[in-house]
Amino acid sequence: LVAWLLVPWIGPRTRQDALVVGLVWGLVLVAFDLAIGRLVFRARWSRLLSEFDLRAGRYLTLGVLYLVLAPLLVVWWRGPG
Repeated sequence: LVAWLLVPWIGPRTRQDALVVGLVWGLVLVAFDLAIGRLVFRARWSRLLSEFDLRAGRYLTLGVLYLVLAPLLVVWWRGPG
């Protein structure tokens, strides 16, 4: 829903632009999660990185992947900006 509302406002002109938007969103999410985990919760790096392990049943990687692809999907469904 957020991508559906924000992507037209951001206005990517091509699918590549939409993918760049998604990559930025994904990097910001990962950086934010790691920063909060380290600085606020004082979690160890091994604990933080384990949250990305699909084999252990952790689905954060799938969430990041969806976030990266969401702007591309919106452009595909709606058409470019």
